[in-house]
Amino acid sequence: MPTLSDPNPPLIVRAMRSVPSRKFQRFVYQRAFHYPHRNILVIGQPKAGTTWLTRLVCEIPGYVRWTPGSIKLDKHDFHPGDLDPPAMGYTITKVHTPPTGANIKLIHAANRPYLVITRDPRDLAVSWAYYNTLPGRTRVAHPQAQSLPVEGRIAYYIDNILEGKIEWALQWRKRLHPTLGMFIRYEDLLADPFPIMRRAYAHILGGEPEVSDNWVRAAIERNSFKKVTGREQGEADAKNFNRKGISGDWQNHFTPDHIASFKRIAGDALVLLGYEQDNEWGGNDA
Repeated sequence: MPTLSDPNPPLIVRAMRSVPSRKFQRFVYQRAFHYPHRNILVIGQPKAGTTWLTRLVCEIPGYVRWTPGSIKLDKHDFHPGDLDPPAMGYTITKVHTPPTGANIKLIHAANRPYLVITRDPRDLAVSWAYYNTLPGRTRVAHPQAQSLPVEGRIAYYIDNILEGKIEWALQWRKRLHPTLGMFIRYEDLLADPFPIMRRAYAHILGGEPEVSDNWVRAAIERNSFKKVTGREQGEADAKNFNRKGISGDWQNHFTPDHIASFKRIAGDALVLLGYEQDNEWGGNDA
């Protein structure tokens, strides 16, 4: 059985990096590689680590990013024909698709592995509060929240957005296909990416080719927070898409009012999602 062992990309991948046409790259890769699945989905909520996970999956030589034309910046529902037949080449599709009946039916009918990543909803609230004011966000953001201070934007998220994000995560856990789907928590990937990605690569490739430990570690290192941003993990840049790269940042931002509102809307969900053992988090003032 072939093995991915060389930490460096194959010669053909290095050569094709200078080719500006992504379509031509896919044409070449389809003939150069022989993987069991032509398209892999990486599904996650915005600011849940979906971009990082996608970069890691794209480390598999020959796979490149591709998005169906029906997927828009603010709408990620699939249409018939988006996934089957697959696009030319070997592709990774990053989406924020909700687990509606129609989406689940199309994804499972495509009969290929997919990854779903979620994040602690409290950290999502904080990350959104910063992300919402980045340049270029005006068209799809919540303009009524953009002029608020960070504390106000977190409160806005909890009151107006949180419930839908909680339902997204709960329903994906419930509807995840038992063999095609793999559920990943951002916090687990952050704490120890090696076992998570070892399993993710095996899930995608079906064990052929096998991936060596050195190859997995090299892929992780190339996509580390420091490699991507030039900053140490936890060193914040509020104007950067990759702001801080840590978990638990909600503890630096949540006020007692935030905690009380969050518990009222989603306290039980945090337990169901495995982020808390009970609803007593946040101290006695909540």
